[in-house]
Amino acid sequence: MITVKIPAAIRACSPVVCVSLPSVGSFEIGERHVIKSTEDGEAHVNGWWTPRACWALVISDPTGAAHLAWWLRAQPARSRETFLADSAALGCDAQTLISVIERASVAADCTRRDLELLRDYAHRVAGVTNG
Repeated sequence: MITVKIPAAIRACSPVVCVSLPSVGSFEIGERHVIKSTEDGEAHVNGWWTPRACWALVISDPTGAAHLAWWLRAQPARSRETFLADSAALGCDAQTLISVIERASVAADCTRRDLELLRDYAHRVAGVTNG
């Protein structure tokens, strides 16, 4: 299972796993759930309203990958230089990175390497250093 911990990428119907739920229900870390609906800053999962920060988006699920691609597209445009530097840092060319985002955005099949690239790029965009 490949996940990202970018709460803003979680949308209604996102597949998620619990990453921390202090005193909220009896969820096990790694147990897969689906967001039923969302409101500002909170998610409704299996009868509980909890902060989205308690969940990680499962991007190995095509819906989760599409939701992450949506989030990436909703970000302010990165400069060409920054995008090229990000691509190089991730060990790929810019066209490969664009292609992965495009495939994920339509919930197309992505390889494990594609999903890892998508995850690592999203973490760079979000400024997440320990993913």
